Amino acid sequence: MLACFRARNRARNIRWAGGKRLPYDGGVEIELSVTFAPELGEAVRAAAAEAGLSLDDWMAQAAEAKIRADGQARILEEAEQKRRMDGLQEYLDEYQAEHGAFTEEEMARASRELGLPWPPEEDE
Repeated sequence: MLACFRARNRARNIRWAGGKRLPYDGGVEIELSVTFAPELGEAVRAAAAEAGLSLDDWMAQAAEAKIRADGQARILEEAEQKRRMDGLQEYLDEYQAEHGAFTEEEMARASRELGLPWPPEEDE
């Protein structure tokens, strides 16, 4: 059973196109506390030790494998895409706060370089 849920952020930098570094919150950690039947808990500890992994790393790999096995890899991909977009938006907001808002010309040029329409198409 899930007994505890807590998110903790660690800011770090990532490489972006062109070798530039952007501030990006790529280190979000979610701590979970789970309760197992005693025999399952011992089996999990033994499997992690046998694999030479920490219990945290083993559990993370097991959870990811289960999600992929259930054909739900898109959940992982969507979460990663959202995390990247949120990090990019934060960087752009900070940049504009320091240097001023992007001009229409800058937005149009960036859109062309990224192969995106400008102005953006409205969502229906």
